Amino acid sequence: YLETLSSHPSVHAVRYYNHEGTLVEEITKAGDALDPMIHSQELVYRNSLVTQVVGRLEMESTNAPLLAKQYQGGALLFVIALSIIICVLLIVSWQLKRYVMVPLNRAIASMSQLENPQTAFRRIPLTRSREINKVIAQLNSLGERIFIMMEALRDNEERYQHFYRDTPALLLVIDAHGTVLDVSQRMLEVTGWKREQ
Repeated sequence: YLETLSSHPSVHAVRYYNHEGTLVEEITKAGDALDPMIHSQELVYRNSLVTQVVGRLEMESTNAPLLAKQYQGGALLFVIALSIIICVLLIVSWQLKRYVMVPLNRAIASMSQLENPQTAFRRIPLTRSREINKVIAQLNSLGERIFIMMEALRDNEERYQHFYRDTPALLLVIDAHGTVLDVSQRMLEVTGWKREQ
């Protein structure tokens, strides 16, 4: 009977004491019981004539199997939660790269066209993201305004050069240190200087 009881995973030890309280038999599993609890029950012999205490059965239980199952279940839940978090992070980073970083990098690369003189500003194509499209629309507007201002500056420069160099007046442009920066064409003709001089 003691062997049958001790075979249960949650039972760590079983003990049988006789009616005098002396230990008669004990079966204990190896190791220490985790959070042990002791259950005791008197063994009583009864018949129609006699009721007599013949001993006591003591059983020491352990929570180790229950905790092991809980740890296994907890570990499984942890692995599942970690997998879900990693998947979500991968999806978010992929979405961030595809819908934010790639369009922004393309927009930045497109703005480099302002550094080189061209005939017209090429608008940056819109993307699927409304927020990024707002940024791209502002960059397109800014790029067009800058391009128009650059065109106006080039036109003004050409007019200035035409006016300044072709005027019949003798003109010199001198900086604060007295260095001649530019002269009119008429000044070159009168003085015989070369423009490089």
